[in-house]
Amino acid sequence: MAIEAGLRLEEFWQLSMREFNLVLVAHARTELRNERRAWSIARWQTWVMVNKELKPHNQIPLNKLLPLPGDEEVVSQKTLTGPELKNLIQRFGKPAEA
Repeated sequence: MAIEAGLRLEEFWQLSMREFNLVLVAHARTELRNERRAWSIARWQTWVMVNKELKPHNQIPLNKLLPLPGDEEVVSQKTLTGPELKNLIQRFGKPAEA
């Protein structure tokens, strides 16, 4: 593991367990980022090939064609009605001015 993370043996033996753990976490994040970048490129290339002949209203959205872990899902937010807002203000106090 140490060699995969780019450490020489001398560096490995000089690290504490906590420092070594931090190196491994950083290496894992870098690997995930690189993997995500590669998948994003492949997804985009596939999307272009699939959608190039389709009319705009028939095109498939990028994240629907090949969803990837980490794609942000749009969460709809409920708009509060007047009574609901008053109830929240009574319960938690008036919101701070921005």
